[in-house]
Amino acid sequence: MTCLWAFDAASAHPAGLVMPLTPVRRRRLPPPATPGPGENSREPIDPATMGPLLIWALRVVDDFADDIVSDWTEMQRLTEQAEQTVGTWESMGWLRTYLDQLVERGAPVPPDDTRANTRSATRRT
Repeated sequence: MTCLWAFDAASAHPAGLVMPLTPVRRRRLPPPATPGPGENSREPIDPATMGPLLIWALRVVDDFADDIVSDWTEMQRLTEQAEQTVGTWESMGWLRTYLDQLVERGAPVPPDDTRANTRSATRRT
């Protein structure tokens, strides 16, 4: 949080983050049970690099927030509409034809879960 606060104060359009409170005493963590490379085994990213990246990330979220929210609302509307739609034998035939064409072309088959790995939904030869 301290880094975010510092970069916010230096940005062209500060968000007004409040300086975080730092503890007076810091608790020391015990050493790892097994020595070896850990999460912090590499050098930290230089603040001159991290600052612009953080500012860019904040600006992307700020600039596209309206689009993100409206797309989320539209996705929810379409999902509710799809859940209320009753399938017919005609629609099943259309779906079968569509999926067969995808498999013939070697194109990825859409997964039924948006969090699924699309690679696992493709036909392997």
